[in-house]
Parts: sequence; C-alpha cells; structure tokens
Amino acid sequence: MTEKETQNEKERMKNDLRLMSYNVLYTGVAEGLYPEIDTEPYAWEERRDSVAETIKRQGPDVVAFQEVWMSQFDDLDERLPGYAWASRDHGMRHTPIAYRSDRFEVVNSGTFWLSEDDAAPGEAGWDGDHQRLVTHATLRDEEGDEVAVFSVHLDHVGEEARREGARLVREKVTELVDDGTPVVVAGDFNCGQGSDGYEMMVGEKDGWRGLEDARETADEVEGPRITFTGLHEDDSEEEQDLDQVFVSGFGVARYETRVPEDEEDEFRPSDHRPVVVDLRY
Repeated sequence: MTEKETQNEKERMKNDLRLMSYNVLYTGVAEGLYPEIDTEPYAWEERRDSVAETIKRQGPDVVAFQEVWMSQFDDLDERLPGYAWASRDHGMRHTPIAYRSDRFEVVNSGTFWLSEDDAAPGEAGWDGDHQRLVTHATLRDEEGDEVAVFSVHLDHVGEEARREGARLVREKVTELVDDGTPVVVAGDFNCGQGSDGYEMMVGEKDGWRGLEDARETADEVEGPRITFTGLHEDDSEEEQDLDQVFVSGFGVARYETRVPEDEEDEFRPSDHRPVVVDLRY
C-alpha cells in the first residue's frame, strides 16, 4: 500500500462509510460519442488501469459504477482485489455495485428498469434514448449496521425520462428499504441543480423517503463542482455537473469531486470525474 493509499485508509476509518460514484465510460458502444474510443490513448485497454488506480487511491468501502459494459466488468474485477459485486450475474452490467468483501455481506440486491410499467425489459422509457438500469443492494457489516445503495444512470437525452426516472427511483427507495436503514443514491443523473430530475430527487412528497444532496449538507467540500469533462481539453464548453450523491440517515463528513492524477497529464481515464463521500451513521 502506498503512502497516499495508507493516508486515505486512515481518513476513511475516521468515518463510518466511504462511497465512490464513478462513470467509467463504455467501451465499443461509445464509438458514436467518441469516434476514437477504440484507439490509443482512449481505448478501454489504455484506460482500465488508470480507472482502477483512481479507485484504489481513495480506498472506498462501496463503489457505485455506471457505464460498465460486459467486457469491462472482468477487467475491473481483476484489478480490484478485495471487492465483491452485487447483482453481478445480470446480463446488462451498466450500473454494478462493488463492496469490500472483508467488511460487508449482501442482505439483498436486485435491479430494475427505468421505464413505464408496460414497457418491455430493456426498453428505453418515456422520451429516453437508451435503456436504463438501476442496481440496488443492502449491505450489512460485522457490527450489524446496514446501508442500502442505489447506483443510478438517468437518460442523457429525454427530459421526461430523467424526471420520471428520478420519480421511479424515489418510489423504489421507499418501497425496497426499511425506514431505519440509511440510504445512498449515487450516480450519473445527467442533470444538475435546478433541473426537473434533480428537484425530483430532493423534493418532498407524502409517503416518500426523504433524500438530501450530500454536497449541500457536507461538513467539508473539496474539488470542482464540474463532474463531466469529456475526454479532451477542447471539450471544456461541454463541462457539466451531472454526477450526484443523495443520502438519508447519514451525516456527510466530506464530499469531494476527485480529479484523477492522470487528468493532470492531459490523459483522462473517463469523461466523468468520480465523486467520493465520507458518511457517518
């Protein structure tokens, strides 16, 4: 373990849970977004080590991933020893959840589509452009404390799909999680503060489990607000605040939008920066 990893481990242990949310960028299917995605230095084979190192430097207890295609899953599994996976056998591993196997066991887990009730499995919901899948898992540690984690990726095109997808996430959190169990809902929401999707995540409604934006309630905030950067320096005009973490039943000690070390060398392991939160029960 490096000196930086050791320091991160000490910081993590001061609090009850360190969670990371990370959109690592599809391989192959992203060709339409980045024509050079399968060429150096942007091919997944060139990025995968940097993605794994970015995660290991922070030492999270739980990672909520987005855009993990099937061929990428095995690479991450190999490069992240000590982590196990929730709902790993689902054929569409878009939003898997990794957790420290020496600390947690899975109480229950599953997935659900963000689409209308009568939509076919895997069908894009509402005015969305792509099918969207949410992975959820309730984890229990050796002390008997539990946390429910939801990894979310809302649609990047349809405003209605983002709003209705967020509504469905809120409903599922209320339905699937016991009132006394703390909750973390993390992911790429493809929208920021002031949008319909964001307001749906933090808005109040009778019967819904309340959620708070972890950045807004954190004791300490580090890093830029911008989480989507693109892969190139000339993508700067597209930069947006798209990745969010929402919590219930936790105090937030620290919230950081992490700038990967490789980004400083003009190489970006993903077009998104990871978000790291330190939480207290």
